[in-house]
Amino acid sequence: MIFAVMNSARGLLLTILLTATFVTICFSGPLGVYLALVAALASLVFTFDGPSLRRAMNDWGVRGFALAFFVIWASFLPSAKTSDDVMAFVDFLALPVVLPAVALMSRYGAGRGITIVAALATLGALAAAAIGLYEVRVLGMTRAQGNGESSSIFFSGMAALLAFFSLLGLQSSASRWRWLFLIGNAAGVGAVLLGGTRGAMLAYGVLFVVFVAYTLTAKTSSVRTRLITVLLVLITTVVFVGTLFDLTRLETIAVTASEAATQGTVSDQATNERLVIYSAAIQSFLQSPLYGHGWWNRFAAAVPFMGQLGVDVHARDNHAHLHNDILNFGSAGGIIAIFGYLVLMASPIVGAFRSPRTQNWGLRMTAAVGLVGAYLVMGAVDTMFVFEIPKSMFVLCSAVILGFFLDAPPNPEKKAFSTAV
Repeated sequence: MIFAVMNSARGLLLTILLTATFVTICFSGPLGVYLALVAALASLVFTFDGPSLRRAMNDWGVRGFALAFFVIWASFLPSAKTSDDVMAFVDFLALPVVLPAVALMSRYGAGRGITIVAALATLGALAAAAIGLYEVRVLGMTRAQGNGESSSIFFSGMAALLAFFSLLGLQSSASRWRWLFLIGNAAGVGAVLLGGTRGAMLAYGVLFVVFVAYTLTAKTSSVRTRLITVLLVLITTVVFVGTLFDLTRLETIAVTASEAATQGTVSDQATNERLVIYSAAIQSFLQSPLYGHGWWNRFAAAVPFMGQLGVDVHARDNHAHLHNDILNFGSAGGIIAIFGYLVLMASPIVGAFRSPRTQNWGLRMTAAVGLVGAYLVMGAVDTMFVFEIPKSMFVLCSAVILGFFLDAPPNPEKKAFSTAV
């Protein structure tokens, strides 16, 4: 009786975690990721499973998250001047949650896990496109935000991830219904455009290339089938997006790149402001390259090098950041913090690489490389680790790849996630 109740509770917590991560992410604001993180933590209390936790601890991806969390926290100590500086690690408490999340999901890891996530991501992408169209076409907003609880940047970025995870279903499922995942991808791309974030548009380009590379090289189907899959993805996306969505924001990427290459300057004001911030951030980093200025002072340390722009931004935004993850970590914690960030970025790939070389190993690697590649691109033009939505989403998606994308639940008699080479 007790075991039956615990299994039911685990199933409920897993359902909450996956639904909050992939279905509600673009319209629930931070509440969705908080709910997913709480579900993972609740599994420690209500469905404690020592063997699953020990197996998760043996995962090299989970170990990477733990190392990154410790290094980032340690990087803030040398520059700490107040107790708040010492406590800056609280901004990264989502990172250790990867452990219970992987432990919970690995009990259910099976060949269908990728397909289930693709289905949920498709629902999330459709929801994102629907609310984005409502905000832009009905409410008259310039850029979709996701019910006002998020921002255009995070709305677009998370929609790009939903499009990618939808695409994975085309390779994980043999059902004729798998072609419905094309709709999820197209809807996700549409939501990216509605949010109007150019970093997310570039990130989707990376995600698409990663998916196409796997599709064309994986020998799970005939060459003809693989080519048809890529062509269908392209055709449905272009038709859907070109029919329903405004491509003006996308076109500015090419214009800005052309101006920078030919003139050395750009006419886009937002881009010029970013360039000023980046220059100032580099100078603040060079002032203290070993241990930085503290997490809460990452922007303030760069203000003297920005002129009036820095003064104005800092005055109106208590959460001001440097619009670049490496510069944020560098200004805050110097080289040590940058190392911690790089460890964090490498963790999902290392974990997937070290996982058993079974049927879905290639898709796990594809998912991990795509996730990290997208975050590196989005983090190059904005920040993914200052605010809760993108930061927690990285943790949750990594946990899904490491724990739920397994071909089968790990053998209790063996160390889980060992490398079968």
